[in-house]
Amino acid sequence: MFKKLLLTSILTIAATTTFVMADGDKKVTSKNYVDTLVATKQDTIPATGNSTGGTGTSVVMYTGTAGTVGERGIYDGQTTYNSTNDANKLVTASALNNSVTNIPTIQTSKLTCQDSPDCTLWTVDDQTVYGQSN
Repeated sequence: MFKKLLLTSILTIAATTTFVMADGDKKVTSKNYVDTLVATKQDTIPATGNSTGGTGTSVVMYTGTAGTVGERGIYDGQTTYNSTNDANKLVTASALNNSVTNIPTIQTSKLTCQDSPDCTLWTVDDQTVYGQSN
C-alpha cells in the first residue's frame, strides 16, 4: 500500500512540474542566464547628472540616437535665476506663476479713435500695463 501511494505521489508531482528551458538548450534556465539575456536587451537609464543636463532635479528626454537618453534640468525658482546655469532648464508652473504675479504695473493712457475712418475725434482711456516707471 505504501509503495502504491509513494508511486502515485511521484507520478503526480512529475506530471504537474514543468521546467523552463533556455531556447535551443536542454537545460533549466538559471537566474544568471536570465540576467545576462535581459542585460543585452534593455538599456539602463543613467543616474541624474550623467548626461548633458547637469545635476539636480531633471527629466529624461529622447535623443536622436537609439538607446541613448538625454536629460533636461528643472528650474523651480528656489534660487535666483542665473542665465549661465538655468537658461536651458524647464520651468515649473509655480516658478512661472511667482514671476508673472510679481511683475510691476503702471497706469498709462491710450487714445481710441471715435469716428473711424477719419479719426478726427479721439477718446483718452486709462489702462494698466506691465512695466516700471523711471
